[in-house]
Amino acid sequence: MKERLLKIVAGGGSIGAGGVLAYEVIALFKSQPALADRILEWGPLFGVIVLGGYLMDRRLGQFVAAQEKTAVAISQGADAQRHVAAAVEQLCQRDDERAREQDITLNFLTRNSEEILEKLRVIETRLAQP
Repeated sequence: MKERLLKIVAGGGSIGAGGVLAYEVIALFKSQPALADRILEWGPLFGVIVLGGYLMDRRLGQFVAAQEKTAVAISQGADAQRHVAAAVEQLCQRDDERAREQDITLNFLTRNSEEILEKLRVIETRLAQP
């Protein structure tokens, strides 16, 4: 019941507001005939401009809110990329450390192998002597 009454009151208010607006426009045209002539010269363009202004007024808030959401999403994406870059940098450092350790180990094994080979040559030379 309240909803129906609210719809009736809202509809009546809209009609009343439209009537007042029409009355004010007619009064404006009567007080300033040059303005009425100028608007009539524009023809349909005036209606397009008024409608465009109305739609822009009504939709501008939604457009701004969408732009704010886009800015937040871009900011979050940038933060995520920074975290990924930091993780990749850590992985690269670990790989560099592993490569260094492998190089040290390989050098150690090479020296040991050369020493063992030299000792085997000495033993082979001794065994070959009568």
